[in-house]
Amino acid sequence: MMMADCSGLVRICVAISSSLLALAGCSSETAGEPAGQVSSNSSPSSGSANGGDIPDLTVSNPLNVDPFIDRPCDLVPKRVADSFGGGTGQEAKGELADHLGPSCNWDLKGNGRAFHVSLGSETRRMGGRGLVEIYENVKAGIGGYVEPTEIPGHPQYPAAFGTLDDDKRSEGYCPVNIGTSNDMVVTVAFENLVKPSQACPAALRVAASVLDTLKKGD
Repeated sequence: MMMADCSGLVRICVAISSSLLALAGCSSETAGEPAGQVSSNSSPSSGSANGGDIPDLTVSNPLNVDPFIDRPCDLVPKRVADSFGGGTGQEAKGELADHLGPSCNWDLKGNGRAFHVSLGSETRRMGGRGLVEIYENVKAGIGGYVEPTEIPGHPQYPAAFGTLDDDKRSEGYCPVNIGTSNDMVVTVAFENLVKPSQACPAALRVAASVLDTLKKGD
């Protein structure tokens, strides 16, 4: 499995690597469940989309991630990291960035909390088809899970919890994948080992801030 140089963020990087590996050309049959807002709690729900039809994942107003390829840490404003106790983003190096796209890690103050943002730009360059590939790979039995959700304030951008690894939301590892265009996925993963139930709400907050930044195009 491709891994970033994440030092203390090993588990969260495994989650994010698996999300992006799902976009790396392993797609097969379709999967999913009719879209709709899914609870942001940390446990799987009956809405887990591991079978059935793929929801409509079309992005009508695509966002341009290219200005942030060389500065992925700028996707999350300092005030957002500060709201979780503070921490400085550090760009990840290694195979994850080289083969899948740039990424940034925030190791937050206090034990057991961190988050990570990755751009699937290299996957896009290799012909990736965006969020649909995660659904297809789960349906094909490659592994993992996918469950549709909604980013607060951004219902027009399809999103789903999920990776190719086991579902560890109940343990405080929550990855959310956002379709910013029909061939681009931005993945946010939040880790909270102390209060696992807060990991997914936090991941959605970070994801919303990333979309806010992309809309501004700063």
